[in-house]
Amino acid sequence: MGRRRAELPREGLPSVSTVLHNLAAFLIVFQTAVLYFAAGYGKITGKMWQDGVAMYYISRITGFETSTTYAHLMSNAFVGTAVCHVTIFIEVALPFAVLSARPWVRKVNTMALEGLHVGIMVCMGLVCFGLLMIGADGTCLRGEEYRSLARRFRAVKERLLRGGWSPSLTRSMASAAMAAGHRGVVDA
Repeated sequence: MGRRRAELPREGLPSVSTVLHNLAAFLIVFQTAVLYFAAGYGKITGKMWQDGVAMYYISRITGFETSTTYAHLMSNAFVGTAVCHVTIFIEVALPFAVLSARPWVRKVNTMALEGLHVGIMVCMGLVCFGLLMIGADGTCLRGEEYRSLARRFRAVKERLLRGGWSPSLTRSMASAAMAAGHRGVVDA
């Protein structure tokens, strides 16, 4: 009984394991913020990123092309430049978003970064890198912010299902369209 009391934290003071956990979480978030800021700053100073052509050149590297759609999209000057500048903005903004008192700033920035990494996984085939960075991005949100995002996604899902959209309806529409295509029926 005496040993167990010695292990319990005193009233008001956090346990050693809690302090170590919080320190580790802080250091992971700090390292992630520094990583993104350095990457964004490097892109700001890079001529190809400033000109908005970096994504075009990346899409032409043979080892990173998973589909011709990605290369075709990056060939569009507007799309390629927009992707370059949005990438720089969300990377440089992460440290400021983490320090923001407004939770919506952290959530928007983190979701944008996760979208960026999903795009990297899909378009460039860098799945391990994308998953690793999505995990690092996830450390920047607090528990309540995750619960808030989960509630919002559930509400959107319920709204879509109530509004007449349903997976079974989509499947039946797709199968009807495929059947019509096989019979040679074309709607005008």
